[in-house]
Amino acid sequence: MNLREPLSIEASAVGPYHCLALTTAGAVVAWGENCTSQCSVPAAASSGVVAIAAGQLHSLALKTNGTIVAWGDNTDGQLNVSDLSNVMAVAAGWRHSVFLKNDGTVLARGYNADGETTTPTALGTTTVKMIAAGANQTVALIFSPLTQYQVDVTKDLLLIYNSTNADSSNVFAYYTNNRPMVSAANRLPISCTNNETVLSTEIQSQILTRARRGGKKAGTKIESRRLGFRASTTSV
Repeated sequence: MNLREPLSIEASAVGPYHCLALTTAGAVVAWGENCTSQCSVPAAASSGVVAIAAGQLHSLALKTNGTIVAWGDNTDGQLNVSDLSNVMAVAAGWRHSVFLKNDGTVLARGYNADGETTTPTALGTTTVKMIAAGANQTVALIFSPLTQYQVDVTKDLLLIYNSTNADSSNVFAYYTNNRPMVSAANRLPISCTNNETVLSTEIQSQILTRARRGGKKAGTKIESRRLGFRASTTSV
């Protein structure tokens, strides 16, 4: 690809010797040192990619269906990803790869001289929300249920959309098609005739249910994004 051509970039990742970019069209672009083909983007990473990561000499791409495309150096098994599914985040270290699944579990592949791919036993009793990888270490972010509001994607994420508005329904369709890890239980269609502010007891009831389930305290402000209409809610 001619990098002099203008590209619309959504994300980037940088390794010590090469660079990756994710276009808004879901394609991966790579340039730099290519001694182990880390810049030779496979056809599978030319569309439908939602996240990328760059290691020392390897590259990772997360697809919309939760699978991984990996290329470059595989000396330590960091590209052994064919058995992975339902992945929602990726990270790359010097010679290892880390994956966060949609159930909050963490998997790691590759070099392990410093224990960077040995998942701590403590992670088996909690839900991880974010991951990161350094040269020879791995980090997982968790929220303690005693001190933080713990988000559960199967209960707390609420996508509200106007089922009678074409633009709103198109946004909803794009979102659900490209984020299959979001279950149908989190989708709330509301029928509205226009884009005026709507006060819906159904919306309020749904949000209250999710807030109580997650342990939200009274007075917490709940907001929802506009998808073809504005939904006004009260504090819960």
